[in-house]
Amino acid sequence: MANPYTWTEPVTERSSGAELMTYEDMNRITVNLAWLFQECKEQGITISGTVYPKRSWTQNDIVTVSNWTQLLDRLANVYNAVAHTPATIPDNAMTYTNINQVETIELECYEILAAYARIPNMNHYIGDRLGNRYLYAGDPFNAGGRYD
Repeated sequence: MANPYTWTEPVTERSSGAELMTYEDMNRITVNLAWLFQECKEQGITISGTVYPKRSWTQNDIVTVSNWTQLLDRLANVYNAVAHTPATIPDNAMTYTNINQVETIELECYEILAAYARIPNMNHYIGDRLGNRYLYAGDPFNAGGRYD
């Protein structure tokens, strides 16, 4: 079954708190989150929880702390399912930096899923060589997520 949700390019470069979040932003964020959840299922990736329930926001809707916390929980389910470790994990403060981070994580998970068919070819072992040196568990190269 084809993914019933449509992916929309995230906005990750809000530069100040003056850039207010709109219902269109919430529509994009929650539909992208649903797309990621469904894509995990379609690719046979085990994912916890359920799809984010609210994917249609209007100008009169209010994003509550409960809505945002639920969204962050669903986002964590996605990035855990694709074995991604975000550089920064957003909290439930509705700040432009947190919103940027949510959409950045969605984009990173999207890119991981786009490359998922190649993952068997991307494995390496600690101690493999990278150029003239060996890789070790503490190297930034091994800091989490999937990589080529």
